[in-house]
Amino acid sequence: MNDERVATPAHAKLGASNCERWSVCGGSTYLIPYAPAELPNIYAAEGTVAHALAADAVNLAMAGLSPEFPISVKQEGFDIPVTQEMRDAINVYVDQIMEISEQYDLSYKNVYVEQKISIPDIDGDDTTLFGTADCGIVVPFNCIYVLDFKYGAGVPVSAIDNKQLKYYLLGFYLSLPESVRAEIPELIGMIVQPRIPTGEVMTQESYTPEQIEEFHQWLVASAAEVTMNASLVPGDHCRWCRAQPICPAVKNYAQQQLEIDFIDAVEVIEQKQLPVPTEITPEHLGVLLNNVEIMHKYLDSLMNYGYSCLQNGIKIPGWKLVDKRSNRKWKDELEVVKHFKEKGCSDVAIYKTPALKSPNEMEKLLGKARVPAELWEKPDNGQTMARDNDTRPGVEPRAITDFEGIEL
Repeated sequence: MNDERVATPAHAKLGASNCERWSVCGGSTYLIPYAPAELPNIYAAEGTVAHALAADAVNLAMAGLSPEFPISVKQEGFDIPVTQEMRDAINVYVDQIMEISEQYDLSYKNVYVEQKISIPDIDGDDTTLFGTADCGIVVPFNCIYVLDFKYGAGVPVSAIDNKQLKYYLLGFYLSLPESVRAEIPELIGMIVQPRIPTGEVMTQESYTPEQIEEFHQWLVASAAEVTMNASLVPGDHCRWCRAQPICPAVKNYAQQQLEIDFIDAVEVIEQKQLPVPTEITPEHLGVLLNNVEIMHKYLDSLMNYGYSCLQNGIKIPGWKLVDKRSNRKWKDELEVVKHFKEKGCSDVAIYKTPALKSPNEMEKLLGKARVPAELWEKPDNGQTMARDNDTRPGVEPRAITDFEGIEL
């Protein structure tokens, strides 16, 4: 069964998902309309489909029913397959909501799926602060939860001091009647990111009503500073900003950090002006590493802008559009099995050997407490660099000899 296209959610100009950006770089909000049009992205389309199916699955679970997932969904020009990985990720999210619901013996009336929120200013007047929280849960006389489902697998997202999550938490809290809010001493924000390869699948942080009110005042004050004259401020928030290819602040920042004129790229290459890594001092290296993400994003934005130009018929010397490489796949698996069996092939020859599901997936069969720790292990995948504010503890280097002969 194939489903028709899922509606793409609308995003507020000063919404929760881009709060980390506009609260620091107010000028970006007015620069984005002049940026190249954003092309359809299969990963964004997958996320939209996963969120829509997750919302349906939560509603069904609260009614005591199991979801029936479609084979695929049409979304933004893509045919998005509803894979087992997507189903498993959705089930992890649903299980977390059901666990909270069962812990407090809640009914569907306490669980708000895809809850629309609107955050007024301090005087109670309407503002441009609105959005949709994935799921809000009210535990009467105890607490409220807001869960944010992250389908992405590339970048880990933590609930700790997460402005987007606090935005949703504030909005959901304010959507409740004042009589209910008066009986709630704790507000809990939770991020569920089932597909992340490393780190915690679920993280959370709790706040008091007073702390959320402080955030409310800061949020409204930050929104008031987003004007046409607001400054452009480069930083980590540029990673997801659509205006990055045309942003003068990002360009200047990149030039200052690498001491390179990006406009004269030919001269850079011919004169080899890029610094040799082994000749960089630890202090300078720290400065460069602190800005690796913005540099990567800047270069990625150049590639995306180039692709957009080619798609719109603009010629770029030395570049062209080509079809992506793809692997063959079966059109109809039942017809394939029938054909090969008629030719004398056995099931063993046709099918791959079944593989065990992961510990995270298997825990859903019995519950985490009933899967003994001696049955699983975490393989050593080596070491990597991380910022000081990473939640993982620092470790001693294992391969100091790799750097013998290099003086830092």
